[in-house]
Amino acid sequence: MGDTVLSQLPFPISCNSGHISKEDTTITFRCHDRHFRDAVACDESGKTLFTLGASNLWTSWSLRRTLRSAADDKHILDVRQHNQKWKEWVVEDPQGRQLCLVKDGVSKIAKATSMQAQVFAEEVVGGHVVVDMQSSDHAGSKTIFRVGEAVIAEMSILENNDLSFLGKRGLERSAWSIRIAGGIDIAIILALAYCRALVLHAWRR
Repeated sequence: MGDTVLSQLPFPISCNSGHISKEDTTITFRCHDRHFRDAVACDESGKTLFTLGASNLWTSWSLRRTLRSAADDKHILDVRQHNQKWKEWVVEDPQGRQLCLVKDGVSKIAKATSMQAQVFAEEVVGGHVVVDMQSSDHAGSKTIFRVGEAVIAEMSILENNDLSFLGKRGLERSAWSIRIAGGIDIAIILALAYCRALVLHAWRR
């Protein structure tokens, strides 16, 4: 972890979450249950920046999850399945405006290898940028996030207790370390990381 060189983009990618670092930053994304109803994102000091979750397991058939700022419980965005399709997700702001559209199965060779997201960015021609998320190994333990040739984030698994959790107590289902380039909204990367983690969990079963 850490060998990949991150690159800042010449334009911002933001959803106004209040968490955009000027320099590369590392966060830990910790998921405490199989259905991602209870997840947190912490900075390097262990301080919780965001919570991601749902109030009840079957309240949304689209697997809607809400990302909130831990400091003031501000509603930042929602992630849900798009049109009830398992391999497509949409990221929306609290008013329901689309921020990202995420698709799995971009690669027809191996379903764990890649995903792709169209992320809203009004500063660029066309109004969006394409973020490719591709595994750097066959196990899917590390995912590289690219815009063109620029690597804007790197996501690596720290813990994967999904198979052993039922026989033990107090274990996190999974934990990921995410390095993010400066100028990128952490909330956007977290939303993409949630979609990515869901696919990898399903693929490993």
